Amino acid sequence: VDLSAAMPMPFQLPGGTSSMQMPAGFGGQINTAPMKAAPMMQMPAAPSQPAVYKWQLHSVPQLPQMYTLEKTAVFVPHSTPGLVAERVSGVLRERSIEAAYDDDMAKVTCNTTDGVNFRVKLYSGRDKYSHGIIVEVQRRDGVSIGFHQHVQAILDAAEGKKTTPPSHSMNALPMVYDDEEEDDDIPHATSSTSSLVMISKILSFRQQEDQVLGMQTLSSLVDPVKMGKQTSKAVSNEIMRETSEVGAKVLQYILSRPSHDDETATNLRIMGLGVLAHSLQSTGSVPEFVRSELRSRLLEDLREAEQRPRAALMSAKCLEHFVKGDHDTMELNEAFEASLKVGQSRHKELMQASERCILQIR
Repeated sequence: VDLSAAMPMPFQLPGGTSSMQMPAGFGGQINTAPMKAAPMMQMPAAPSQPAVYKWQLHSVPQLPQMYTLEKTAVFVPHSTPGLVAERVSGVLRERSIEAAYDDDMAKVTCNTTDGVNFRVKLYSGRDKYSHGIIVEVQRRDGVSIGFHQHVQAILDAAEGKKTTPPSHSMNALPMVYDDEEEDDDIPHATSSTSSLVMISKILSFRQQEDQVLGMQTLSSLVDPVKMGKQTSKAVSNEIMRETSEVGAKVLQYILSRPSHDDETATNLRIMGLGVLAHSLQSTGSVPEFVRSELRSRLLEDLREAEQRPRAALMSAKCLEHFVKGDHDTMELNEAFEASLKVGQSRHKELMQASERCILQIR
């Protein structure tokens, strides 16, 4: 930006000394020679926003002979691999679906925030379908009420159709309790907390696949959208106690470092982070006996958001409750800025969660 016209240019004194640097006292002679133009002032550039990631494909494999496509597939006529791929990556970001792109196989490995693992594959058609691209969605693992909406949105986007934004409540079952549930003396909260005994037994099973059922049950109990505020708060208060066996198991999941290939352990950790986020929201405070240990691990997730955006999202939702009274908000801000860049590029919900945290600091 050229601000030279708006700024007064300094007079030049004999010997090249500027009037702004004139020695003390009077008597200096003013040079009446034509003034030299002041150097153009350079303004700091505004921070650039990361570009939204666009999957770029130049070619895709041809659909194999004798291959049976899933029913969740569409044919996009008169289109190119690059255009369809860009549409797919756009809808995955918009719906906050974790995505790992494989250009060689023209495939995306995806994970929803509620733990459904699926694949999106692109093929070129053959024979009478040789003039377009085929997009197929394959569910691999996990169950979710809202998964069908994700699939339909991906297929619609691939065809160039307008898609509807995801609903925050699309994975929630209707609440089964009426307004009386807000009464402090209702027996339901007591029965829900007693369910923690059963959950504790399930989480003690040796097989991780069995533990998943316990964490799914716990995830529902602490979710106010599914169970109501009173129940979620009662259960949250219980598991946030230092003596809680269930709380200790959740903490164990959160502090673990599962490999990328261990999907079950990864999902258990994601569910643990989700339980913590809901519990912090319900109780309104972070227990001091775990604050330091949790803080360090959650910050790691934000710094590794590029590799694990799903974990970064859940950790950001947890850390939102750490900002008030934190001893080093600058460190928090740096981590939120890192996750914000990843969210802006690939994961809309992570972007929004990071923005909320940054606003709290500022």
